[in-house]
Amino acid sequence: MAGPKDKFDAADADQSGSLTIDEFKTTMSKNAKTWQIEKKFDKADADGSGDVSLDEFLAYKKDDDGKDGKKQKLTEAFDEADLDVDGFLNYDEFIPLIKGKRALIEVRKIFLRMDADDDGLVSLDEWLDAKLKKLPKDPKKLRKFDLADVDGDGELTFDEFATTYPRKVKEKVIVRKFNKEDENDDGVLTKDEWNPGGGKGKGKKPA
Repeated sequence: MAGPKDKFDAADADQSGSLTIDEFKTTMSKNAKTWQIEKKFDKADADGSGDVSLDEFLAYKKDDDGKDGKKQKLTEAFDEADLDVDGFLNYDEFIPLIKGKRALIEVRKIFLRMDADDDGLVSLDEWLDAKLKKLPKDPKKLRKFDLADVDGDGELTFDEFATTYPRKVKEKVIVRKFNKEDENDDGVLTKDEWNPGGGKGKGKKPA
């Protein structure tokens, strides 16, 4: 893995021994916004000379990898996920950030909790607040069916139903379960098919 000096040398295209802002931005995420680059450059340019020397870059990286290291890594992860570079993550962009084999409805629950202003998007501030401070409480307390019903039409397609299972479960297992619960064979599950009788006395999962 390249160290800070290696990154500096690679960025110093004209081999002047210092980095201009254009050279400096090559050391950051390719999705970094202009304001983020300018903010980091100003922080690194300790003497205000308009360029960043090797000593300044090493000091900047040491500080960045220390108290601000986690925040920087989280910001870079956010920038990488922000495919349309609009400063926000929609649900599809958000999914890859949550690693592991948990069911996608659990990922959606995290997304909804991070979306503090309920605008259907997760901003960088919401992402950092949730990761660095505390994940907000579940404001809607949605049950499994509602978490899976992404389009809110009251029915689950097979793809929506599949999100209730851990990602390691084989598709054929989910297909068999879906077909069993789809009593009228119309290709979707209603709440009644998912949880007949509201789960009372039937050993069914709550909707």
